[in-house]
Amino acid sequence: MNVPNLNQETLQQLLPEIQKLHPGAFIKKPWIGPEMLRVPYENFHFVATQRKAGFKLDFLLPTAWSVGGFIGSALIFSAIYTMLLGKMTVSVGGALPVLVGFLIVKSIFKSRNKEKIEQFNNEFVDIVNGIGKE
Repeated sequence: MNVPNLNQETLQQLLPEIQKLHPGAFIKKPWIGPEMLRVPYENFHFVATQRKAGFKLDFLLPTAWSVGGFIGSALIFSAIYTMLLGKMTVSVGGALPVLVGFLIVKSIFKSRNKEKIEQFNNEFVDIVNGIGKE
């Protein structure tokens, strides 16, 4: 989700406001890429990165969901390859099964936690638009 940054605030300026609602929030600078604001929220994390026009808000899947998606996609693609080739074939690697599994699991997780995600998105938009107006 893209959140407009009307007050041109930085992640460092947003951090204290977010920590009032979510004390575990922190800023992390990955080895490659822009710094991100990570906010633990129940069993998953939200990640906000700063863009020119605002913030990009996304969520990180729990590890169990990611592993389950990888294993599930490997099983599905193994079954498909076995049917197509007519002999037992195991498909664990490759970009396509991993990508398909990740996208399916992320969409399922998003649909099951839609209310939580929308609630956090609304909180984040209120915080971003509320800074500097007090």
